[in-house]
Amino acid sequence: DKKALREKENIELSLEYLKEVSKFYPRDSKRLLWLARGLRRLLNIQGDNPEEREEVINMLQKAVEADPQFSESHLELADILLKGGKRDQAVLHYKKVLELKPDSFLAHMMLGNILSEEGKALEAMEHFRQAIKIDSLNSSARNNLATVLVLQKRIDEAIRHLREALRIDPKNAEIQNNLGAALLEKGEIEEANVLSYEVLRKNPGDIQNRYILSIYLLRKYRYAEAKQILQEGLKLSPDNLAMLNLLAKLLISVPNPKLLDRKQALILARHACDITEEKNPECLDILASAYATLGRFKDAAEIARKAYNLALSLNLKQLAEDIKKRLDTFESLH
Repeated sequence: DKKALREKENIELSLEYLKEVSKFYPRDSKRLLWLARGLRRLLNIQGDNPEEREEVINMLQKAVEADPQFSESHLELADILLKGGKRDQAVLHYKKVLELKPDSFLAHMMLGNILSEEGKALEAMEHFRQAIKIDSLNSSARNNLATVLVLQKRIDEAIRHLREALRIDPKNAEIQNNLGAALLEKGEIEEANVLSYEVLRKNPGDIQNRYILSIYLLRKYRYAEAKQILQEGLKLSPDNLAMLNLLAKLLISVPNPKLLDRKQALILARHACDITEEKNPECLDILASAYATLGRFKDAAEIARKAYNLALSLNLKQLAEDIKKRLDTFESLH
């Protein structure tokens, strides 16, 4: 707290000088950038304030107007716009940075992340590849590229980049998780298992790794261990959707009667649907199945129909077909 207070006092003093100097250089982009950065640091210490954030944005926009060819102003402005939810505006400035400075590692990384989130995999991968060319020893660029490659089912290429990323940063839990997931996807189950247990031993609170490990255990028919891993994970992260769904499915379908818990499965499935505001067809499908295992076929049919219509509206054809089969069964039974 004392350190934060001293930093706050130093920043405030620095800002006073910068503001005074800015009066003599109102169109100096570098001084405007320094002033904006000081204000942002102050916001980080004392808490975000929408009005002050807008003041920083206005200051950075003035810096950009004063010198449109100064890439650092565009980069700073893009960052604060993105954090404020103004993604489209941020993208324009990241692209401008690359026009001015094609070897900007950060601009390539940020554009790659944004495009990846928008489902534009090919464009995202190109930015990550450029980032790797600029800094081949950066593990984040390889990890991010591998994440998109996995979604594209290019598993071998993803594994290659993840192994290299792990060589660069051997203690990075996120990279270890992603490598475990990729190995599991490829079918190299034993290697994925060893990696997952090692990550879990080092970091019991690693939720993503718990999920990966539970999938491995289920594939090896080790249901009791998977159940325990998921239950412990949900104590740490009660709203984790992937684990809620997986544990609910396990509790209503596990072959071992001693591990069945249909009422608990219904509670978990209901919670998953509440979190997603009943806008996730997979969650609704699991909830319908939970109702059916309790003999509540009317409720099951009602929820399944909602899941089916939602899957159709989202163009999830295979999921819709699977739900339709269950829906027909539920309707014939109630």
